[in-house]
Amino acid sequence: HCGILANDVLTLEAAIDQALCSSPRLAKSRAGRHEQLAVKGVISSRYFPKVTFDARVSEIEKRISYQQLSGRRHVMRSGSSNAMVSLDWLLYDSGLRGSQIAEAEKQIEGNAFAVEATKEQLIIEIIELFREAQFRSADAVHQLRVEERAKGSLAITTKLLQGGVTSAMDVLLAKGNALDASLRRMDAERAKRDAVRSEEH
Repeated sequence: HCGILANDVLTLEAAIDQALCSSPRLAKSRAGRHEQLAVKGVISSRYFPKVTFDARVSEIEKRISYQQLSGRRHVMRSGSSNAMVSLDWLLYDSGLRGSQIAEAEKQIEGNAFAVEATKEQLIIEIIELFREAQFRSADAVHQLRVEERAKGSLAITTKLLQGGVTSAMDVLLAKGNALDASLRRMDAERAKRDAVRSEEH
């Protein structure tokens, strides 16, 4: 089963399993290995003993017409059957089978190496994407806290202005800081979503 359920926490292990399960690159490498295994099987099967069974049945009908008291005509049938079993087995082919199988095994070994190399590369990529997603998630949380502090500071500055303790310039500065914090928080959340999406795919 490939896929992460909606309520599942995407851990590093789950992300790696997901990638190894659904990666087209890995599927292509594995398909190449299975193809070479099939080729080796075909080569080997050519040298298996072959048993052939042939059976034939023939029937000869002889019509003998003669009159009985009942007035019926009688037909007599006779037949024959024969069967033949043959065994074919190639015992020597000047080393052709051995060289073909050796070549197929070399291809299988190369495909197996390609599969492992593809798996290692996928794991490295997923680890990098996972770390990026973690960093983006932490940054989104940090920017949210910064925004909350900026909005709190704006609220306090506004009250101080109403009490005549501070100036309108201070309020404008606090509004600018709050707006900037909100924009940074939205950018961080967007980056987080992109990182998580890349990790899942």
